[in-house]
Amino acid sequence: MTVDEYAKLAGAELRRAYNSKDRSAVDAKFQEVQTRLLANSVSQVEQRRFWALVEAEFFSSQLLLEKQEGSALHRLMQDIEARLEARKRGDTG
Repeated sequence: MTVDEYAKLAGAELRRAYNSKDRSAVDAKFQEVQTRLLANSVSQVEQRRFWALVEAEFFSSQLLLEKQEGSALHRLMQDIEARLEARKRGDTG
């Protein structure tokens, strides 16, 4: 599987976890992906490109919408967005 294919898969799995309102699945996916990238010695530059592809895939299809600010789903989306932005900047924390 290429890095681009894996990014699409990861983005789709994040979207599925979000739409299922499953925070633990979101957390697990971020951890799994980061571990896999490190295990395969993917460069920082390539990791930033990878996370941009994950983000594009995540937002490429239907997502649940939450109009109530402060709801668990709203906070989950904010968390996902913040984590993707941090990783695109190269912060793997």
